[in-house]
Amino acid sequence: IAIGLITVAEAGKNSREKGNKKNRGPARYQENCSNRACLANHGTICSNGTCSCGLTENWNGKVCDRHLSSCSGNSTETYCSVQGYQCLNNVCECPTGETWNGKFCSRYSAPCSNTTNLRYCLVQGLICESEKCGCPSGTWNETVGFCSLSYNQTCYGHRYERSLYSGEKFDYGFRTQCAPGLYCVKRLRTCQCIRPAVWNGVACA
Repeated sequence: IAIGLITVAEAGKNSREKGNKKNRGPARYQENCSNRACLANHGTICSNGTCSCGLTENWNGKVCDRHLSSCSGNSTETYCSVQGYQCLNNVCECPTGETWNGKFCSRYSAPCSNTTNLRYCLVQGLICESEKCGCPSGTWNETVGFCSLSYNQTCYGHRYERSLYSGEKFDYGFRTQCAPGLYCVKRLRTCQCIRPAVWNGVACA
C-alpha cells in the first residue's frame, strides 16, 4: 500500500513552488520586481530590483504622485493628464481653476458648466451652482479639504449604509463628512459631538 511519503527535499521543493506561484502577481511599491512586473495602477517602475517612484515623483501612500514632477520630454500631456494634472512650465500642475490642497487638485470654486460636463464637480462630491463647484450640503473646510457637515446635519442617506459619498477620482475618496470634532451616528443619521463633549450652540465643548 502506498503511503505517499515525501522526503524533506521534495517538501522544500513543493514549498518553493507554491511560494513562486504566490509571487506571480504584479509587485507593489517597494516589493521585489526582479522576476515580475510592478503594479501598473501604482505608477511605479522597477529600479534596482525594487518597485519605486520616478526621480521627480513622490509616493503618497497609494500611487506615485506626479504633482510638480518634470514633464519635459515625450508624451508630456499623457504623463500629467493620467493623474488629472496639466503640463505647465515643464511640470505637472493643477489645471486652471483648480487648487492644490496638499493631497490633490481641489475643484471647489472652480468654474463649471452643467451643460458641458455634468461630472466635473460630482467626482469630488461637489455640485455645480452659479457656474462654480460648491458643497451640496455643509460648508467647505479648507483645513481638511472637504465639505463638512455641522452638528445635527444629515450624514447618512436613507438609501445608503455609509456616509454620503459622491464619487472617486483616482484612488482618493471624496465625501461629505462631519466636521472635525463630530462623528456620524448611524442610528440617528446625523453628526453628533464625540462624547463626553456636548454641543453648546457653536461647537462641541
